[in-house]
Amino acid sequence: RDVAQAVANSRCGMGIILGCGGDASALVANKVHGVRAVSCHDATSAKFARAHLDANVLCIGVGMVGDTTTEEIIETWLTTTFDANAYGSYVEQIRQLEDHDPPG
Repeated sequence: RDVAQAVANSRCGMGIILGCGGDASALVANKVHGVRAVSCHDATSAKFARAHLDANVLCIGVGMVGDTTTEEIIETWLTTTFDANAYGSYVEQIRQLEDHDPPG
């Protein structure tokens, strides 16, 4: 939660959470307004999460993927840029859902 709040409050542009599985961390992080957290298990999923979704919190289950794959995922995550020209409308739709679909 602390990482997600730091991203949402613009204390940092992106965040990385390392845990056992990754999925639970992503679920919790996504409860914070403005966070688009993903759980990635390989470099390809990290690349597409950044390039297509502008995901801003990366969750990795180190126990699931191991150290070498974790390093590859993080390197890919940090070096991939968001393709706003092709996918900006998708992210805007996500933001609109978040802003206009109250819980309940």
